[in-house]
Amino acid sequence: MSYTDLEPLNGTIAALCASLFALLALVTTWQVFTKAKRAGWVALIPIYNIYILLKIARRPGWWLILYFIPLVNIVVHVILSIDVAKAFGKHAGFGFWLLWAFPFIGYPALAFGPATYTGRKKIPKSRSKLRTGKKHVALITIVSLLLATSFGVVTLAVYYRYENHKVRSEITTETTKYQHLSFDTLDEWNDDYRMTVMYPKTDNVRINTAVHTKIDRYVTDFRRQVAEKPAGSKPYYLHVVGSVNLASDRVINFLFDGTWTINNMPGNITVNALFDRATGAEVQASQLFKDGKYLNIASDTARKALPGILKDSYNQARVVQGTAPQTANFDQYEIADDKTINIIFEPGQVASPVLGTVKVPLSLDSLSTQWNRTEVDKLFPDFIAALQAKEEAARKAAEAEAAAKAAAAAAAQSRQVGSYLPAHGNVDCSKAKCIALSFDDGPGAGTNGILDTLEQYHVPATFMVVGTQVASHTAELRREAANGNDIGNHTWDHADLTALSVAGIQSEVNRTQAAIMNVLGKQPFMVRPPYGAYNQVVLQTLNMPLILWSIDPDDWKDRDADIVYQRVMSHAKPGAIIISHDLYPTTAAAYARIIPDLISQGYTLVTVSNLMGIDPASLTPRVYTGTY
Repeated sequence: MSYTDLEPLNGTIAALCASLFALLALVTTWQVFTKAKRAGWVALIPIYNIYILLKIARRPGWWLILYFIPLVNIVVHVILSIDVAKAFGKHAGFGFWLLWAFPFIGYPALAFGPATYTGRKKIPKSRSKLRTGKKHVALITIVSLLLATSFGVVTLAVYYRYENHKVRSEITTETTKYQHLSFDTLDEWNDDYRMTVMYPKTDNVRINTAVHTKIDRYVTDFRRQVAEKPAGSKPYYLHVVGSVNLASDRVINFLFDGTWTINNMPGNITVNALFDRATGAEVQASQLFKDGKYLNIASDTARKALPGILKDSYNQARVVQGTAPQTANFDQYEIADDKTINIIFEPGQVASPVLGTVKVPLSLDSLSTQWNRTEVDKLFPDFIAALQAKEEAARKAAEAEAAAKAAAAAAAQSRQVGSYLPAHGNVDCSKAKCIALSFDDGPGAGTNGILDTLEQYHVPATFMVVGTQVASHTAELRREAANGNDIGNHTWDHADLTALSVAGIQSEVNRTQAAIMNVLGKQPFMVRPPYGAYNQVVLQTLNMPLILWSIDPDDWKDRDADIVYQRVMSHAKPGAIIISHDLYPTTAAAYARIIPDLISQGYTLVTVSNLMGIDPASLTPRVYTGTY
């Protein structure tokens, strides 16, 4: 049988629709199948209907099936179009449905306008009674197509409305440079709103829960706004981005910056949260200060700083209200740098909401006495360490100053009662060939050896004593004084006096005076400044004779008795003051030869006071280096 065996009009329509139907199915099924697999399989069902169509055309007794097949295909085509819409978009789905609906024309054409056979088989009577006119066939065809189209349009409209209001969401995870710390980003949207929120994820459940609670306060409010959103208005937006402001073994600081748009009105969100990683507890700003002074300090600081920060936007009434010393006004803060904490004010709290959040810095240095060091040390360990070092230095300086004052007082008192050590010697150096030996930095390891030689040849010398050596060498110090030697002050710990303050200079000398007086009952009347360093401040502060030297054999550097011997003997001159150090046994060995050889060359060994004519009863603050 061929399609030409059908009644001309109805046969032509049926053949055209069936052919078009088959062509569309074959061309589109594979494309649909690649992106919407269920639609691809469903598309095979209408292709099979072509076979049923041709069978009905040949067997008129099956005409009742024609009333059922259009309904089945409408449902099938709607399912197919929905899947196409999901894969390609709603406009593609609707257009695709219209293309598939077109072949429905062929069904009513056969149902109400049966074909007339011209072949060997006769047309049954039952079918011949159902013949209608061409106009009737066309009308039924158009009505059927309109009904099918209307049904499809309504179905797709309902589906699209459901899809537009359906909430979609996805969660992605973003790692950070910190171990055991990441962010989960929730992205949620439909046609009414879009919300993107970052939630931190640490290895401490308590921290996670606390931060989620803070962020969800804004999320809950945003959802309420969306639920009350007027129909047809523009979508609402909420965007909250989280970051790690500080992370250490002891604390972690999260900072969240957010923006929202509701009823075309923008806004900002700032959330700052600091947690103790060990306990999971949030560290409140008030905990960083001692004695509950945070609110008053923060309020005073903010009120002083805000005029300069806000400038032309400054409103005194709003600032006074927004900075009242209440917890609600000062519960947000952030770590700005290693010496600053910023107080964070919400938009509209101290200025117009248009300016967004406002931040006021709290300097750690300016409030150093107000901090709770235990808590601040968790955030700023370097600052606390530096602060403690500074305080320790100040404490030592205060102790030194107190000691200097005490020593000065003791020295002043002792001077009043004339308790200077005596000056030794009465040789007339204008007639004798005098030379003075002096020994610094002791008493020490070489002191007794030098004293032995001096005693052996019955000659004196001058010993410049360092205060730190006194307590451990009291016997040597007493021996020096008992044998008629001069005792001088060589400062407490060999400090460069020119690098010190007046109080420091006094401390260095007076502490040594007191130490020597504790042992000998009297104090030195002359000072040898370490390194020979002095200036007018040193001279005026001490108001005592400063003893320098004219010959230096560098025995401290070259600890060789022969070298020291050669240098002293080759430079010795009448009126010279020779400097050496009684810390070294090599120096003692050198002077075991120097002293007798100087005597054999006619020198008279005297003390510095004897050589320079210094009288403890009438001291003159001047510098002495020798008489030649």
